[in-house]
Amino acid sequence: MFLLPKVAAPPVTCDDVRPLSILPMFRRMFETLILPAFTNPSLDYCKLHPSQAGFRRGYSTLTQATVCHHAIQSGEIQFVIFLDFKSAYDVTLSSKVLEALQKRKIPPRLQSLVLSSMFTDASYQLVVNDFLSESIPRDRGLPQGSPLSPIIFNLFIDPLVAELNRSNRSNIPRCLFYADDGALFAWDLDTARTLLRIAERWAADNGMIYNVAKSGVLSLGSEDVQLTLDGRVIPVVLSYKYLGFPMTSKGIDFLQHRNNIVNSTEAFLRFLVANGTDWSPAIRSAIFSTFVQPQMEYGAPLLLAYADFQSCQSDFYHPLQLLQDQALAWIFCTNSNHLRIFRGILGALPISERFSHLRCRYQFHLDNTFEQNPLRLILAAGVGTLNKFVSQFHRYSLYDRFKRSQFYLQDKHGTQQSLSQSLDRYLLSLRLNYISTIQRRSKLLSYITPHARLPGLKDKVFKAPSSFQIDFLAWRRGAKFLFFRCVCGDRWNRRHVKCLPAVLPVELEEDFQKEKHEIGPGFQRLDFLLNHGQWDLAHTIIQHWSKLMTPEPWYISLLSIIN
Repeated sequence: MFLLPKVAAPPVTCDDVRPLSILPMFRRMFETLILPAFTNPSLDYCKLHPSQAGFRRGYSTLTQATVCHHAIQSGEIQFVIFLDFKSAYDVTLSSKVLEALQKRKIPPRLQSLVLSSMFTDASYQLVVNDFLSESIPRDRGLPQGSPLSPIIFNLFIDPLVAELNRSNRSNIPRCLFYADDGALFAWDLDTARTLLRIAERWAADNGMIYNVAKSGVLSLGSEDVQLTLDGRVIPVVLSYKYLGFPMTSKGIDFLQHRNNIVNSTEAFLRFLVANGTDWSPAIRSAIFSTFVQPQMEYGAPLLLAYADFQSCQSDFYHPLQLLQDQALAWIFCTNSNHLRIFRGILGALPISERFSHLRCRYQFHLDNTFEQNPLRLILAAGVGTLNKFVSQFHRYSLYDRFKRSQFYLQDKHGTQQSLSQSLDRYLLSLRLNYISTIQRRSKLLSYITPHARLPGLKDKVFKAPSSFQIDFLAWRRGAKFLFFRCVCGDRWNRRHVKCLPAVLPVELEEDFQKEKHEIGPGFQRLDFLLNHGQWDLAHTIIQHWSKLMTPEPWYISLLSIIN
């Protein structure tokens, strides 16, 4: 078990760490295989209250955040109380988990499986400062890092969610939960106190503890209020981060959320720049799409809806676009002077287009959420009953165009999974159209033929050997030999390729001439080799040319200073 710090600044104490369990891969695979036995909504014992969204199909953090935003803006709510459990997964008692499973009438074999895999004869070792401790007995807690733990916790906490929402007559729920992150909505002070007493009683009965100092009360009126939990006053806050969104008395503070993700992603990118100097462009691209891009785009559908609502798209997206530009330049190991070419090589979209695609996907998600999802119920009430922001989620123009397209019409009676794949193909076609448009404005991009792109539209050069990639990408974007003099003595540009030797085998030469006839006279043998994955021959030619040409004197001096 590794103790991951939750704070950056020292000192880091036991209260400031999250214990992450490193479980054997076989166990993780086994838990993943048995997940359907605990998540199948057709089984009565698997059914959860609609206000619990954690790790469930048909729900997301974005639907919960949208509901919270609507509840605050509706005028019906006077108090929002955000609950924070202290080490929620780590303190759960085996007896209480088993009791919850028994009440749900989960089959005894599954109960035994949970008990034996998570509590019986369990132990762990701590890794602190690279030191491995002795084995420590463990009789409580759901291991963080286990695929099954979030589902078991949902089943365990579900009675609290159901009791808090009992007798609710509004389409705004009395509470929302995403795993252990809870938000209570109270119409008045008495309701707020009633909900808190329910939360207190459930926690006392089940061995759970609230972190009152990290909980918060958002008062939407002018009333000065003191609400208590476990005998302690809950702090009154002006803003509270709920599921990653700053919530205020006016709902989500979208400007602050945008600034937060820009600042956090910038810091992460600086870390990558400092520590990834030896990484190849392919590794950088993978890190960007896996870590940087999701962090930068968190909440994109809601941000786009806000920008549309406020008619401030260009100004609102500008910091995000600058951030994406920096990231793409990092991938190509250069500056951000050739952004159109970067996007064309990577098959990437500018932020406004990318957010539009994510917004389209969110609309598909809303169309296919469970009917009892709180946001689905709110939207079903009709446009006239909603504030203007939330009413935007009834439809989205790009999603409407998808539903009129052949991608949808050919599969409209298919499964949700097949429709999702149809939407993927539709959005991919739009991205291909965008690339085709910028290719018509750039000769260099026009030399990257369709068969030279990977399924995600990225140039297949990213599949070349790592040591070749920087040279190949420099050629693709027209920067290779930029500060060199050709063998003829003139400053280098691509027209001087005729001065340099590049002999292809007979069969490749014939294919090259055919492609050159189709693409245009500027298409060179090196472009052809890169399109067809002839990495070794392409690199041999580049290396030979490097020996024949002479760098500018000032460029040599600059390189010596840098090195």
